[in-house]
Amino acid sequence: MAREYIEMRGKRVVKEKVTIDGHQNGWFLVGNPQVRKMVLFLHGGPGSPEFPIFENELLSGFLDEKYAVCYLDFLGSGLSFTQKEVTEDMLIEQVIQVAAYLKETYQLKQLVLMGHSYGSYIGIKVLQLRPAVFSAYYGISQVIDVRSSEEILYQKIYQLTAKEQTTKILQQLTKMRKKKDFPTQKYVGKVKGKLVEKYHGGMFFDPDLEVKLITRLFLFQGYTFFEKLNYLRGLIHSNRMLFPTLLEANLFEGSLSFDIPVYFIHGEKDLQVSKELVIHFFDRITSSKKELIIFSESAHFPHLEEKEKFMKLF
Repeated sequence: MAREYIEMRGKRVVKEKVTIDGHQNGWFLVGNPQVRKMVLFLHGGPGSPEFPIFENELLSGFLDEKYAVCYLDFLGSGLSFTQKEVTEDMLIEQVIQVAAYLKETYQLKQLVLMGHSYGSYIGIKVLQLRPAVFSAYYGISQVIDVRSSEEILYQKIYQLTAKEQTTKILQQLTKMRKKKDFPTQKYVGKVKGKLVEKYHGGMFFDPDLEVKLITRLFLFQGYTFFEKLNYLRGLIHSNRMLFPTLLEANLFEGSLSFDIPVYFIHGEKDLQVSKELVIHFFDRITSSKKELIIFSESAHFPHLEEKEKFMKLF
């Protein structure tokens, strides 16, 4: 185990690396673990740890005022980078093992599981296997059934493009849609990616909140220079290893009955994950308590774009 303490924006951040079952697991821990209440945050991607990019937002009045927050880097990403094979099942097992480590090490009374985007897909998979480990679940921009979601969003993006009479892009969209393996990784990552940002349905709805990811990564004090390079290598490696499986994601096929509170937070302007599908999935869930909250003025990062509203949920 390696543990390092870093001062960031007036707060003490713990950078920790722990080897479990032969795999290096790395994370950043913010807040006071002695409160014995912790949030285990699962990032999006695949392969995109969010704490190094959104350090500014996550260290200024976020969850750590009431909880300690563990920002886990998935296997193959960031502090947990590896060049070896990484699978969806390995990430699910990683979360289960890290959760057990955190509960024992910090003698936690509450451990809340929180997943954003791809992390929310892994989060539900974990919950289906080990619901008793956690006191509540928060799914932000919940990923459910990628193919169905992309079908719904394709129609929205096509309609937005048609209004502008952008013939070349319409032809490109039509061509991509006709492919037998739609949605392809190229469509999701390049064609759709550019359009959702154009129509403010990507990271943020507010164009003034545009984030220069590479600049933020290389200014981040929590990574060494080589860890920053590994972040970029992990982004490529994780997408190559995990994206094909993600395209087959379908959470409707698993158990949707939970004994803990389940909360979904979704941005009304999100063009990355279908709101209609989230509502349909939410209706299928049974739990001790459940709530779906739609944030009206945000896209794919509602917890950051409407942070004050998000914080009122706790």
